[in-house]
Amino acid sequence: MPTFRLNISVRHKGEVFNAAATNAQARRMVININEAIAQEGVNRIKARLNTVLRNPTGFYESNIQVDRRETYRGVSDGGVIYGPWLEGTGSRNKTTRFKGYRTFRTVKQELDRDKEMLAQPYVDEFVRGVSS
Repeated sequence: MPTFRLNISVRHKGEVFNAAATNAQARRMVININEAIAQEGVNRIKARLNTVLRNPTGFYESNIQVDRRETYRGVSDGGVIYGPWLEGTGSRNKTTRFKGYRTFRTVKQELDRDKEMLAQPYVDEFVRGVSS
C-alpha cells in the first residue's frame, strides 16, 4: 500500500514554555502542522494523479486519504489492491514494462522541501498566542 509518514518535531526552551497550558498549545500546534502537511499531500497526490493516470475511473483517487493517529498524520491510498503497482513498488512492476507513476514518492519529496513554508503560519500563530 503506498503510504508516507509526515511528522515534525518542535524544540522549545525558556521560562514561557514551562507552563502546562503552553505545552498543550505546542502539542496542538504540532498536530495542526501535521494535519496541514498531510492534507496538502492528499491534494498534491490527487492533482498529480489527474495528470498521469491514463484511464482513471475515480476509484483510486477517491481512496487517497489522511491517516490520523494521536499526533502522527500520514497519507495512504486506503489499501487499494493495485496501489503498489500504480506506485511502482509492486512485484508485478519487475516483470512488466510499467514501472509505476512514483506519485507518492514524488509528492513526499516535494513536501519535505516545502514543509517549513507550510508550517510557518501555525508557528507564527503559536508564538503570538504564548507571547500575549
